[in-house]
Amino acid sequence: MSEGKRPGGLTALAVINFILGGFVLLGVLGFIGGGIAMKYMPESEVAKMPAEKQVEIEKAEKIFADPTIRVLNGFNVPVAALLIISGIGYLMQKKVMGNILGNTYALLDIILSIMGIVLMDSELVEGAGNFNLMTMIGFIYPVLTLFLINTTFKDDLVN
Repeated sequence: MSEGKRPGGLTALAVINFILGGFVLLGVLGFIGGGIAMKYMPESEVAKMPAEKQVEIEKAEKIFADPTIRVLNGFNVPVAALLIISGIGYLMQKKVMGNILGNTYALLDIILSIMGIVLMDSELVEGAGNFNLMTMIGFIYPVLTLFLINTTFKDDLVN
């Protein structure tokens, strides 16, 4: 590929990285906000709720207090950063920012997904401990990223 001409697929990959990076950051902020909201929810309000809502609130409190979930959620911050920085690298066709950080994102995300399957308590998180359709979907983009930047776009990330 000639200097300065970026393939449309690489641009699309960058846009997907930006979107997913934003969603991951929103998820982290939502988790933090939800934990804070649960911490400051008055017990008197919880007592007024129907029994099934009280059970849901107890489960949510356990989820927000679970150290495994908190650590895995904390690792989403570097995942989001890697997604956004590698997206910039794809646009600028940079070898380090695109290729190396893109590969780092994909490997980290695959490792975190496996850790989530293995370590999360299935009583707290529905589907945890199982390899199901949703976990397969979570593997698709990192594996696709590894494939594309190491084969199709390998020669385009040269700067």
